[in-house]
Amino acid sequence: MKGPLTHFPVTKTTVPGLKKKFDLNDPKDRKNYFEAKAGTEIAKLRKYFESNPKLVGEILEEGRKYCSEIAQRTLGQVKQAMGLLP
Repeated sequence: MKGPLTHFPVTKTTVPGLKKKFDLNDPKDRKNYFEAKAGTEIAKLRKYFESNPKLVGEILEEGRKYCSEIAQRTLGQVKQAMGLLP
């Protein structure tokens, strides 16, 4: 398989009664695949997050802080490697 799902564990999962084969390289088929495999769980999560918008904001803020820290560290390492730091 090629594309964005190369390292995602989407094989060897079965849904009772589901016989359809999906082409995971096709975006429409990939959407149908995930709907068939995890649609119920995704719907539960969506409902939960819709009823807790503050939590979504907190999750996004924590992700922003985490990524910012990594970016600052990386930029510091680059500047040091380039001799731009005293």
